Amino acid sequence: MRTNIYLIVILSTICFSSCYREKDLKYSLNAAGKNRIELEKVLEHYKDSGPKYDAA
Repeated sequence: MRTNIYLIVILSTICFSSCYREKDLKYSLNAAGKNRIELEKVLEHYKDSGPKYDAA
């Protein structure tokens, strides 16, 4: 029973955190202003590099 509760909590956390990630990305791109194009270039460059993309 406890393992089911832990599993539900973990899956819910993953789901909600992934939903906010896209919202944060859109906010960051809008906040970049004139540098938005440069930020998009950096994200494109690191798109296949997992942790580096997350850091960018």
